[in-house]
Amino acid sequence: MLTPFLLARLYDSCVAARLRRDHITLFDLGERSEDHAPRWYAIDVDIFDSWLACHWCTDERPEPAVYPDAVSFLGNGPQTRGPRWYSVDDVVLGYLPQSHGYYSIPTASALPGFADLAGVSSRCGAEFHS
Repeated sequence: MLTPFLLARLYDSCVAARLRRDHITLFDLGERSEDHAPRWYAIDVDIFDSWLACHWCTDERPEPAVYPDAVSFLGNGPQTRGPRWYSVDDVVLGYLPQSHGYYSIPTASALPGFADLAGVSSRCGAEFHS
C-alpha cells in the first residue's frame, strides 16, 4: 500500500540520484531479510519519472487545507522544493509548489519494479514493471 511517507522518500531518492547524474537509486522499503538486514531495491529513475508522470492531473482540485502527511524536500531544480503529500481516502495527492496540477496516485497502485509487493497493475500499464 502506497503512503505519503513512502512516496516522499522515493521522490527524494530519485531526485538525489538525478543530481548525482545517476540513473539508478537504491531504495529501502523498510523490509528486513531473514538476517534482519535491510532489503535494497534498485530503482530506475527514468522509469519512476515516467510512472509518476502518468499520475499527473491538471484539473482544479485544491490542495487540502491541512498540514501535509509527508514532504519531499528535494525539487527538480535549484532552489525548488518537492511535493507536499496528502493521504485522501484511497489516493495519495502530491502538490508541487507554484504548479498548476497535482499527482493523484491510488494507494493500491504498484510502484514500477515493485509489482510483487502491491499485487496490482499500475494505471499506466505493465510496461513500467520489471
